Amino acid sequence: MTEEIFKELKETMRKMNDLSAKEIPEKKELREMIQRMSGLIVMLEPEVNIQNKEEENAQRIEFLATKYLMQLRVPAKLKGYRYLKTAIVLAVTNPKLLDSITKKLYKEVAKGYESNASRVEKSIRKVINDAWLEGNLREFERLFGNSKENPTNAFFIATLVERIQWEILRKK
Repeated sequence: MTEEIFKELKETMRKMNDLSAKEIPEKKELREMIQRMSGLIVMLEPEVNIQNKEEENAQRIEFLATKYLMQLRVPAKLKGYRYLKTAIVLAVTNPKLLDSITKKLYKEVAKGYESNASRVEKSIRKVINDAWLEGNLREFERLFGNSKENPTNAFFIATLVERIQWEILRKK
């Protein structure tokens, strides 16, 4: 439907340009075209608002994922960081992916990086382990509880997904 409205809007704008090329366009013609364009714009407005809201939500999710990873001092120079961030963003937008992290989530992440699920899993494990050994232990304890072992990939991702979802709900 949006495509049809854009085509119609474009055609109306073309007609207005043709009309303005005349020396003295008739007021009635101009008024009709302006009303038509206004109507088309009103029809598009809700869709544009929805798209803007979705884009805004996506940016907020990515911002929050980055914030948490930075607070934990997950090394951003490693490929696993990008995989992990993507996995978190995907799981926030589609929580069903958490039901099968190895089979679904890692595969989905791998698609975006021309990789495979086992490389994604291994890279994420390494980056979490590096952050656990050299990152912000206080922040790890605050987010994941007091533990002597580093969190598993699934626990790490699921916990950050929950935190991000909670923050998004809290801001609404």
